[in-house]
Amino acid sequence: MKESSAVIKLTQSEITHTIMALVMAKQASANLGIEYYEKMFNSLWKDFEKIKNSIIEGEKNIETNNKMEEKTRNNPQTCKVCD
Repeated sequence: MKESSAVIKLTQSEITHTIMALVMAKQASANLGIEYYEKMFNSLWKDFEKIKNSIIEGEKNIETNNKMEEKTRNNPQTCKVCD
């Protein structure tokens, strides 16, 4: 049977706080010897890390593209055929 899924909107700081909570839950599970929960929290932690890294990479790409567009806009290249 396929599990249901949901789309949740979180800010970058909310993702960071969730990662911190998952790390604490994972460590608590390890200290209590509950391997099932430790693996579950570790899996969630890895997923949230991937999401956070994707957001950071996306923001860097947007920033780079904006800088390139601004540079092109401020310094238009002349057409060699027209000169």
